[in-house]
Amino acid sequence: MKKKLTTLALLGGLIASPFAWADWKVNEAQSHFTFQSVKAAQVGPDAATEVHRFKRIEGKLKKDGSFELTLPIKGLATGIEIRDERMMEMLFNSSAYPTIQVKGMVDAAYLSGQQPGQFKDVDVEAELTILDQTHPVKTTLRYTALDNDRFMVSTLDPIIVNGNDFTLTEGIVSLREIANLAFISHTVPVNFDLVFDQD
Repeated sequence: MKKKLTTLALLGGLIASPFAWADWKVNEAQSHFTFQSVKAAQVGPDAATEVHRFKRIEGKLKKDGSFELTLPIKGLATGIEIRDERMMEMLFNSSAYPTIQVKGMVDAAYLSGQQPGQFKDVDVEAELTILDQTHPVKTTLRYTALDNDRFMVSTLDPIIVNGNDFTLTEGIVSLREIANLAFISHTVPVNFDLVFDQD
């Protein structure tokens, strides 16, 4: 009898958990995805760091733990329209490769059982695809239960993306030349807070 009650309690906790037995999708309006770039007009200490973001974010986490995140390049927002256009075409070649994608798996069982306000940190291995290049990414993310219908996934530390891994070098050089800059960083730190709603 005791074993039966324990099993029922466990099942009840899983059903109440915002991470169990459901598929989830990104709430674009409540999510935030940014990356930083460093540029300099001349060689020296006067480099400037700028924060850019993607206004468009699509993503799903399925109940088996598989996830997919898609960033439409047309959602890039740097705060300067002409720079947006140049980066979309000269860097990301958005006409041929309209999205950036991330795919991977998390341990759904590990995330089960959280109540609103609780969080768990989980190591994640994913595949990041930019243009026609795919490379592995490892990071630690924080999963926070907001309520029984929502949770948030956040970066604990910036994810460092190296443009040289994704054949972005030529595009970076082209941007540097057209903007008459001495330097644009080839590595960028990425941060995000993604809110998921039950699908």
